[in-house]
Amino acid sequence: MREFRVIFILLIQAFWVSNVCAGDLVLKLEHSYEYDTVFSRIFFDAVVDRDGDLIVAFGVPGCMIVAPKELKLVAPAGEGPGDLSGYFALNILDNQDLCIEGFVGKMHVFKKTDGLYKWDRTEYRELKKSFAPTDTLFFQKKWYVAVFSTFQDKKNGRFTVDYLQVFSDKGKFIKNMIQETYDEAWKIAQFYSFLVEYKKRIFFLSENKLFLRIITGEDPKVSQTVNLEHPKFYKRMPETFYHDPIKGRMITSQEFWKNMALWKTGYSRICNVLIDGHWLIVQVRTADANNKRFGLLFYDADTFELKHTIMTDDLLLANKNGKLYFFRGGNPTWEEVDETIFDIYKIVEKK
Repeated sequence: MREFRVIFILLIQAFWVSNVCAGDLVLKLEHSYEYDTVFSRIFFDAVVDRDGDLIVAFGVPGCMIVAPKELKLVAPAGEGPGDLSGYFALNILDNQDLCIEGFVGKMHVFKKTDGLYKWDRTEYRELKKSFAPTDTLFFQKKWYVAVFSTFQDKKNGRFTVDYLQVFSDKGKFIKNMIQETYDEAWKIAQFYSFLVEYKKRIFFLSENKLFLRIITGEDPKVSQTVNLEHPKFYKRMPETFYHDPIKGRMITSQEFWKNMALWKTGYSRICNVLIDGHWLIVQVRTADANNKRFGLLFYDADTFELKHTIMTDDLLLANKNGKLYFFRGGNPTWEEVDETIFDIYKIVEKK
């Protein structure tokens, strides 16, 4: 009888290792890839190509192809032809070209041959007072770039911020979008924003609130806004966050990273936004030491109802065809991650 109980417990444990459940939705672990290479510094973006290879961009070791047997560098950082000036946002266009958003309006385009990406060309954009982008999306022959443009009114001192810039497919500036005005300057340039496409619409979210803006039209406009349901664990951003605590002097590098660690982990910031099938998937921090690091929120992309919440300690990177790709242990920028393991889960909906 005792042996039976031991076997039963082991079976239950095995089930929970390979499946994460939320009602009638299950994430089933399909593959895990482990490497000796250390991933660190800023996590920028990730995509999955037509072969199912994950391309992920971290400050260290760079922009990498996560293939089943080995890691491969897409291209080194540098100034030469084929080198990367940055890797702030990634896209796969027409299921083939890898587009890597570089620095100062550069976009590096690669084509895949024999498992490796080879540089094809570099395209340029007419940037308007911008910072490094946090997301990009090609939609209806236009590039939507989540990059900030700021303007200060000298009379009243208020700051106007545009969260989004729109460009033609040739890189010509078209317009700024999603404008907000603030009473004083703050570190809004450190914000991440997210763009996904669903049924000929663009969904836009910024990291600080579950406030969805829906963009439509040939002359793009915000046609609808939705206050997404908050999970119970949600912790709103304090008003003191992203405001420089030491005004009037330059802060040190150590002080900067200390502030950033607090701002990026101290509230329920949005860490990633994806579309898979009819799911709008939003990963949000819990900012609660007694809970898992993240909540994975599954909204119905048509009705915007919150249908499922899955708690996890792993960072959601990307998705493709019903599969979610994670970095085990969280974001190594802010968490102490001892191993480099990428996990691939399949979304299973129980009927």
